[in-house]
Formats: sequence, C-alpha cells, structure tokens
Amino acid sequence: MVSLETAYAVVVVALLLFALGLGLRVLTQIAIEGLERQRERTGGDRHPDANEDVNPSPAGTASSDRQVVCPNCDTQNSQEFAYCRHCTEPL
Repeated sequence: MVSLETAYAVVVVALLLFALGLGLRVLTQIAIEGLERQRERTGGDRHPDANEDVNPSPAGTASSDRQVVCPNCDTQNSQEFAYCRHCTEPL
C-alpha cells in the first residue's frame, strides 16, 4: 500500500507540473502578442536604422506633425513625443 506522504507528494508534483504547463502557454502567448504588436508599430522592421526617416512627413503638413531630431542618436521623432522612439532619451 502507498503511504499517505507518497500520495501527497505525487499529487503536489502533478499539480505543480500542470500549473507550470499552463503558465508556459500563457507566457508564450504574451510574448507572441508582444512581437506582433511591435511589428505592427514598426511596419515590420524590428530595428529601423537610426538615421532613416521611417515616417516622412509630406510637405505642407501642420506644425504638430513636425519632426524633432534626437540629440543622442539623430533619429527623427514626432514633435508630440517627449522621448526618442529609438533610444528612449528625453528630447
């Protein structure tokens, strides 16, 4: 006959493995969704060139659409942002 301690240990280990499996599925899905959102925001490019103008503003746009150049990495940012979209330094 199986002792009570052994049965308890088996049940606890089984529940921990089950919880770990569910946790890994959830974390994997979160990571996949995060990557998809990042691709949507950057237009598919994971690391755009810092000197490349990803969102060029056409001539004659409103003053709120003007670009501000980051003093740290020379990336062009929308004037509405307080931090650089490439290096996250304050503008």
